[in-house]
Amino acid sequence: DEINWENYSKKIIEDTSSDNTKSKSWQIAKLLLERINNLSPEELIAFNQVLLKDLAQKEAFLYSSQKSLQEIIEFNTWAGKTQAPACPIEFKQAPCLLDSIFQVALNVGFNKVNSQIEENIEHNIGIGQKFIRHKRKININNSSFEERWPLGTYKAYYKFYLPKSALVEKIEFAKNILNAAEIKIEESETNRVVSLLVEIPPQSQKELIVTYLIPNDSGAAFSYVFSDQKQAGIYQKTIDYKIVFDEQFKPRLIAPQATYQNKIIYFQNPNLDNFLFAVNFDQ
Repeated sequence: DEINWENYSKKIIEDTSSDNTKSKSWQIAKLLLERINNLSPEELIAFNQVLLKDLAQKEAFLYSSQKSLQEIIEFNTWAGKTQAPACPIEFKQAPCLLDSIFQVALNVGFNKVNSQIEENIEHNIGIGQKFIRHKRKININNSSFEERWPLGTYKAYYKFYLPKSALVEKIEFAKNILNAAEIKIEESETNRVVSLLVEIPPQSQKELIVTYLIPNDSGAAFSYVFSDQKQAGIYQKTIDYKIVFDEQFKPRLIAPQATYQNKIIYFQNPNLDNFLFAVNFDQ
């Protein structure tokens, strides 16, 4: 049978659902590698174009044991590492407050339900005189039609890479506030990392809400820069941002294009790449 991008997930599910103990998954991978090794020059050009597109959209990553080549890969943000945001040149006329989040979800169950998962995220940011308050609402929908393997319950271990100065206020899941025993908070060299486990049964949706604070001592005139790093392989995901601010803050420059209505700034992120926005406030 022909296998392409449209029927790959279905073929894998059929393969793992069958009673045949000899899985074809490894054969698919083997055939793919053999096909790549035998591409014609024209096909190789087309393959490279697809690879470069996936690298640009953070859907593929590279690694090299050669130090010089690895430096080039990391310079182009093709290594999949946590990226620290930088202040755009247009916003450097005032002190820059750099803020970021990198949300990673890992399926820790013994199933292949990822293709049935959809995330719709609403990220609210309130900019105050002393703190920037974040409230990230993640609506997770599991459209899996049965509990039987290889589908079933989505068991996901979520990790949020936040700035080191972040103060976690509370985390809620399915309308319940999680206690300290259900959350792991640790520090890496550059981030505060918040981790937790969630479960979403088939044909159901649950909401995960993460609320945290970022200290702000920038004064009334500053540039706020926020970066949302994309996780590879999560296709069905959209993010909407809403930014409100105290009366003393007056937005003068906003990028990229946004909707500004009733003193609220709105951005939309289609999850095609890492997403960064910036707002310059004046007195």
